[in-house]
Amino acid sequence: MNIVHVAPAPVSEHALTATVRTRDGVELATDVYLPEGALTEPGPTILVRLPYDKAAGSAFPMAEYARYMTERGYRVVLQDVRGKFRSGGASVLFVHEVNDGFDTIDWVINQSWSNGKVGMSGNSYYGYTQWAAVSSRHPALRAIAPRVTGTMLGEPPRELAPGVREVEQSIILRYPLTFFHSADSYFWDMDWSERPWTDQIERFFDEVGGRSVSFDLFYPHPARLQRFPDGSPFEAPAIPVLLTIGWWDNCAPWSWEDRRALQQRSSWSANEYLRIEAIDHYNFVFDHPDRSIEPTPVQMRERLSRALDPTLDFFDVFLRNGAPPTSIPRVTWDLVNGERRTEAQWPPASATTRTLYCTADGVLAEAPNAEESRVTWVHDPLHPVPSAAGDPFRYLLDQPDERELLERDDVVVWRGPAFTDDFVLAGPVSFSAAVQSDGPVMDVIVRLYDLAPGGAATLITRGQVSVETAALRHVEVDMLHAGYLVRPGHRLAVSVCSTDAPDFVPQPGTGEDPWTATTFASNTQTLVLSGDSGILTVTIGESTWK
Repeated sequence: MNIVHVAPAPVSEHALTATVRTRDGVELATDVYLPEGALTEPGPTILVRLPYDKAAGSAFPMAEYARYMTERGYRVVLQDVRGKFRSGGASVLFVHEVNDGFDTIDWVINQSWSNGKVGMSGNSYYGYTQWAAVSSRHPALRAIAPRVTGTMLGEPPRELAPGVREVEQSIILRYPLTFFHSADSYFWDMDWSERPWTDQIERFFDEVGGRSVSFDLFYPHPARLQRFPDGSPFEAPAIPVLLTIGWWDNCAPWSWEDRRALQQRSSWSANEYLRIEAIDHYNFVFDHPDRSIEPTPVQMRERLSRALDPTLDFFDVFLRNGAPPTSIPRVTWDLVNGERRTEAQWPPASATTRTLYCTADGVLAEAPNAEESRVTWVHDPLHPVPSAAGDPFRYLLDQPDERELLERDDVVVWRGPAFTDDFVLAGPVSFSAAVQSDGPVMDVIVRLYDLAPGGAATLITRGQVSVETAALRHVEVDMLHAGYLVRPGHRLAVSVCSTDAPDFVPQPGTGEDPWTATTFASNTQTLVLSGDSGILTVTIGESTWK
């Protein structure tokens, strides 16, 4: 087993090191970056609390991240969360971030360089720590900018309806092994062909010399952790929030759930500013020439600019009162294959819905089947439909052409007619169907594609549910949202299958726990095509269906 052990990187020469003592006596390692000449002058502060080493980082080198923001005049505080890298305490994900966030904000506003106004910024887990701080209700927290994250980040699969739940992302169990085993990080690759998978996890514990408390909380009996002891962040007093969602972010389902929660509360809805960008979790951009794992200084500067300039413009309004709130668009969204647009709302006011039907002859059509029919495929757990990209967090690093997946016998596909004009998708997408399996559990994985005239298949969006299938049952698959321009000559296609491995954990076909399964069975899966089943609902912009 090849395990890469990552210890803390050297602290930047530009950082002032400090320690924040929490209410229970744990000391949190903290680096402070100040603008030139700001040693005594008070000003607004941007706080970033992360588990990825404040001296190194994950998506961005954090010292450069901080210094980019100090150039705009902000004081920046980077902190290793409890139990990570140089901070004390136990390494347990999620549960301490509310109180530790409150205590850190309290420390910030008592420094000579602080004017008492604090904003928070960051991606992924350090987007989650922003929502945790919101739930603490600290009055000095004036605005947040969570990016590609969610309040339910990393939660075990939820039950959506009786007998229907989310399909399990494999990262949910692997994340606490990699990032929350202990203070340092450990990177290693699972051999998905070696069963049972739990044996590899136990070997990892043996080699690193200890278990992960966070993993044991999640497996084999998932604990619903009390992330927000003071109540949901959305029950706290509303503050301005710049919510950024990526079209190809594997964590986008949690982002869209937060967006729904914001819209359900008038005070939060009035304070929400939404950005939807053509990015994946690591901020790689669709069709962008920069796809380097090790970017040059110029490339990194451009990446920081793309990610942070909108955040800093937002903070200029709400931490500095430098411009009226109306200067920030309510909605900014990337039309893939088109231009960046702004709106007063999402979906756009001009958007309408269109229902398309999967027909018995493999066509995505405007009219339903005249008679009920059925399509079947075989789910073989030992030969699953493979995930298209090498790393789900860096989907756009590969930006795969998925045409080969559509040729598999265990993937059912419906193709629409070629468009004669530009066609714009702009809003939610969903799929509804009646399904059944001769196995105990059936995963229904639905993808929407742009098919080019030459055959290339570009993923637009996807959704998935896991169903207990003792009898035929109807399911609704939330495929999130799309903002996509389909060019003339291109077609839409929708596919249905039962695996997307290893991004999602494949069912063994026997009803056993996939992580411990040693026996496997192929299952015949069935989808009914009728007037109310096999239906794709899309939201279209100013286009018409031609």
